Amino acid sequence: MRGRGLQAFRAQPDPNYRILLPQRDMHGDPALLTDCPRTLRFLTRFRDELENRASYRKFQRNKPFWSTWSTGPYTFSPYKVLWKEMSGHRFCAAYVGDIDDPVIGRKVVIPDHKLYMVPVDTIEEAQFLTGILNAPTVAKAILITNKPQPI
Repeated sequence: MRGRGLQAFRAQPDPNYRILLPQRDMHGDPALLTDCPRTLRFLTRFRDELENRASYRKFQRNKPFWSTWSTGPYTFSPYKVLWKEMSGHRFCAAYVGDIDDPVIGRKVVIPDHKLYMVPVDTIEEAQFLTGILNAPTVAKAILITNKPQPI
């Protein structure tokens, strides 16, 4: 899920954007070595690029080269309430669940690094939190709070 697909109460994953995320925790799944040899072979083609990522060099040196930062069980929650890191002049939130992708089947939506999220377990929680965050008073307060204040 990319930021451009997010509007108030509407999250639309890009149909041409997919990600391979070979882990469930903060560091790449070591079982990939034995359980998924073709995936490992594919990722190995990009080893130099993967090892040169700033987050890998800073936070994950000596971990599997396919590790991604800020990945954990929350990444795979059934529902996520999302908002953009840089929202411009209007804060807005939306929620997303899994999707039925025409190419790879039913999958969990993974937000990219430019989206903030709150993981939730039910659609009711997602709808409730999205409604609260999009309330005009709350959205305005979030924008005011995030503005640099004069000294």
